[in-house]
Amino acid sequence: MANKYQQRSQGGEGGGYGRNEPVPDPKRTAPKVDLLALPMDSARKEVENCLANHDNAIIMAETGSGKTTRTPIILLEANPDARIAVTQPRRVAAISVADYVAECQGERVGGKIGSQVRFDNETSKETRVIFMTDGILLAKLKADPLL
Repeated sequence: MANKYQQRSQGGEGGGYGRNEPVPDPKRTAPKVDLLALPMDSARKEVENCLANHDNAIIMAETGSGKTTRTPIILLEANPDARIAVTQPRRVAAISVADYVAECQGERVGGKIGSQVRFDNETSKETRVIFMTDGILLAKLKADPLL
């Protein structure tokens, strides 16, 4: 069964859900879905090598290459105990990207994939990838400079 992102892109009148198709429950854990290949997928080995040889890295790539959605998963698969922060400039972006990545991984937000914005914290002790606003990261760094 296609996930909600694939369903919306599969033709049909208006490009949305068909009349007889149920709308998926975003809080339910779904099976991991196959996604279209993005440029970051082919750079997986390079990212893993960079992670093995450096403490910090800056990844520059074209818009839509998978920097936000694929890189955190590549990093997490290379080091399952890592805690990864991904910043987004706006609250809606942080929440929606977390929802998308969690669904693609067959997870729920608040599990392995979480989000944190002002007044809304969807994380737990098992959270490894946190999508957050820039302001949340700055507040965390102010509270713990060694973070």
